[in-house]
Amino acid sequence: MKQSKYRLGKIGETLAKKYLQQNGFQILHSNWRSGHYEIDIIAKPSSASVIVFIEVKTRSTQRELNEHTVSEKQLVSLFNAAERYCLAQNQSFECRFDLIKIALTGNQHRLFHYPGIFSPADVD
Repeated sequence: MKQSKYRLGKIGETLAKKYLQQNGFQILHSNWRSGHYEIDIIAKPSSASVIVFIEVKTRSTQRELNEHTVSEKQLVSLFNAAERYCLAQNQSFECRFDLIKIALTGNQHRLFHYPGIFSPADVD
């Protein structure tokens, strides 16, 4: 039975948070919202003084995961959300933008972490 996109996304975000915590990240927020902007995960690695904004993409097969990319519109939204987060915290942070891709097949999953894959220079 195929899982709903919402449920699939929630499972992926849970797996991503577990992975990040196991790799020394402190989870600051998940599904942080400001207006219509949302950031899947905001975390801080123990080894660096940087705030990491993480986009999580979860698909039901490896093939679907390989085909999926993050659109320019999604990137603009992510960067705007990060800017709002920094303003809301009333602080200036060194920021990094990561992508975590997860392929779920039954009870198995494959997780791929791409640190620093996005930059505001990536969009026009």
